[in-house]
Amino acid sequence: MIVHFCRRQTRSVVLSSIAISLVYLTLTSLLWAQKDAGAIVGLVRDSSGAVVPGAKVTVTDVDRGIDLTLSTDDAGEYVASPLKIGRYRVTVEKQASRKLWLGPFQ
Repeated sequence: MIVHFCRRQTRSVVLSSIAISLVYLTLTSLLWAQKDAGAIVGLVRDSSGAVVPGAKVTVTDVDRGIDLTLSTDDAGEYVASPLKIGRYRVTVEKQASRKLWLGPFQ
């Protein structure tokens, strides 16, 4: 049995194949663009809820032992980026500008 194709059908099959191939190539190229980095973003507040500008923030990569030190901005915010994927510890320090009474201790 001989099968004959009309020219229109052949053309639409070819055009459909090309369109599907272009979509496939576009989507797979987006997957290759992924990064293996991230960021830690935070806001530092004191016990009363006020933001803490100028606080020293240390982000430590637990697995590699690498420290990144930065300061909070005027709004108490910080961004540590780019960071490799891993486990991190964040510590915050701020020198008190006033003396606090903590006493009496035994």
